[in-house]
Amino acid sequence: MKPTTSPLAAFFALALSLRAADLPPPAEAETQFQSAKTLIQADNPDRDPMKAFVLMKQAADQGYAEAESGLGFLYSAGIGTPRNDSQAVVWLKKAADKGVAKAEYNLGRMLLAGRGIPKDEKAAFQWIDRASQQGLLEAQLFQGEALYFGEHGQAVDYPAALVLLKKAADAGSANAQNTVGVILRDGKVGTPDWVAAEACFRKAAEQGHARAQSNLGVLLARKPKEGAERIEALKWLMVADQRGEITAQKLLGEILVKVPQEEVAEARKQAASLPRTNPKL
Repeated sequence: MKPTTSPLAAFFALALSLRAADLPPPAEAETQFQSAKTLIQADNPDRDPMKAFVLMKQAADQGYAEAESGLGFLYSAGIGTPRNDSQAVVWLKKAADKGVAKAEYNLGRMLLAGRGIPKDEKAAFQWIDRASQQGLLEAQLFQGEALYFGEHGQAVDYPAALVLLKKAADAGSANAQNTVGVILRDGKVGTPDWVAAEACFRKAAEQGHARAQSNLGVLLARKPKEGAERIEALKWLMVADQRGEITAQKLLGEILVKVPQEEVAEARKQAASLPRTNPKL
């Protein structure tokens, strides 16, 4: 006779298969969590970090995974409360165990730094990888750059770095867009592709990424060019020069003496409108 599963047993099996982070939070906890997030926003004129901490703690005490993650972050950054790395790890671990990507990433960073917990690079990257697999941009960028530069105990692995950095670049990370551009330009994975590299540098440069602005200007200056193309190369080199990018400064000095003054003037005019503030990621 074929065994059957009772409705009650099936319900509990389904419940166990769900991560706590996937379950709807208590209504009160959700309200407290959202209020706390609002109260720590830098552009909020009513910003109140201490009140935010109290509300976040109340929500976390109800077992709301996102609030546990938020509370761990507040402890780690000393926002609304004195910094407490040990408590940060406690709350980040609670949320990470429930599958909250930001908690997984932040716990990994705490493990890498040995803050509130013994340093453990292997365990750190296991957590960061979990966050990366969930699509967390910060985790993909951090993991990709670690593999690109060979940092934090990771061996240099350009193909693996490119996979992760492309994901972060597609999500809008200017840092990732610039590094992907370097990989493509230099042929670190396959044949050099200046066309694709230029597209990556341009996306990051237009966000205000200083190194990408320099890389784009240098790349454009090395291509056969005339008129408008020469002006575009100059404008990117000019804005990168103003931001202290050494490669751009050196190349710009060599080019300026060879370019018609009307093109130099037009390039300066266009450079004045370019962004000069680096994006966060």
